[in-house]
Amino acid sequence: MKGKTSKAHRASTRQKGPADEQEIWLHFLGTDVMAEYLDATGKISKAEGRGDKEVSLPTKFLAKWIPETIRMEDREVVEAWNQSCDAAGFPDKKITVPEPLRDPMVLNNSVDVGHALPLIKGETDSEEDGPF
Repeated sequence: MKGKTSKAHRASTRQKGPADEQEIWLHFLGTDVMAEYLDATGKISKAEGRGDKEVSLPTKFLAKWIPETIRMEDREVVEAWNQSCDAAGFPDKKITVPEPLRDPMVLNNSVDVGHALPLIKGETDSEEDGPF
């Protein structure tokens, strides 16, 4: 007689792949934290699409997601700082505008989650060294 294998055992012994990553993303996007985030970003996108100048969001959400510090890595903030340095007569206090940072977590409805992007090797990369 054949023994029964539990779902948990089968799940733990199967090979991991894109389908597993898809399950993670589906669960993650269904959490309360992401539901709140997606609801707010959806409202913002719709307001922008309508040309609204303002959007109403819960104060608790804004306090959680909007930092209370001045982001000196933000290009517009750095440009305003540098203009202020010139206006105050301290051009030596200017700072370099940083290169735009790649957002590690961008939700884009047109991209399937869970598919690896191919590594594009530069001229100085070799297969032996790997991507790092």
